[in-house]
Amino acid sequence: MSSSLCQEDFDQISSFIKENLIHWLTDMSLGRPPVVYEIELRERSIRVEEELKHQRELLHQFLKQMDRRFDQVDKQFVSQREQFDKQLSSQREQFDKQLLSQRDQVDRQFASQREEMHQRFEQVDKQLSSQREEMHQRFEQVDKQFVSQREEMHQRFEQVDKQLSSQREEMHQRFEKVDKQLSSQREQFDKQFVSQREEMHLRFEQVDKRFGQIDKKFEQVDKRFEEINRRLDLFMKWSFGLSLTLAAVVIGAVKLF
Repeated sequence: MSSSLCQEDFDQISSFIKENLIHWLTDMSLGRPPVVYEIELRERSIRVEEELKHQRELLHQFLKQMDRRFDQVDKQFVSQREQFDKQLSSQREQFDKQLLSQRDQVDRQFASQREEMHQRFEQVDKQLSSQREEMHQRFEQVDKQFVSQREEMHQRFEQVDKQLSSQREEMHQRFEKVDKQLSSQREQFDKQFVSQREEMHLRFEQVDKRFGQIDKKFEQVDKRFEEINRRLDLFMKWSFGLSLTLAAVVIGAVKLF
């Protein structure tokens, strides 16, 4: 659009000079014959046309240079945007790797804690099984003693009755002691299990808080990316407006000169 307008302006100027140059020359020098005026007018018109042609070529070269400069500026903007996108992608990859490593560490900690809990439960089960075996052995021993006592009872009823009464009392005391020991051991086991449950709940709450902090960090990063995109859009609008104003100034200067 700018080159076609300049062409029309030059054509109008050349036609106006061709129409009015003879009258101007005749008005300025009346003593010369019209043949001399015609020759001078032709020479001057040829010179004016050559000068206009030269200026037209210069204007075309200037416009081509301006187009090249605008292309270079566009390429620079494109390369800068690609570099910025690469930097953002690398930063995102690093952040994702850090999050994955942190999650792996948390999972490993949970796995180790679960293994420890399983080992503890296995130890408790082993202790209970050993205690059960001991109790069975004791009951077997008691049964053997009862058998031996029954045999003796057939031989000595009176002595056996006295011995049985005394032995019963002793057995009741032993059973009471055994019951007390079992109840105390059960209470200790229940207390340990309750404390371990409380510790596990506290650890899960701490992990939930950590995940909440990580979500907040993600929200902050998203806000930063939105702010960067907004600034890039403003920068592109400003650069495009600046390029348009520069082009308008150059075209106006060319028209004036």
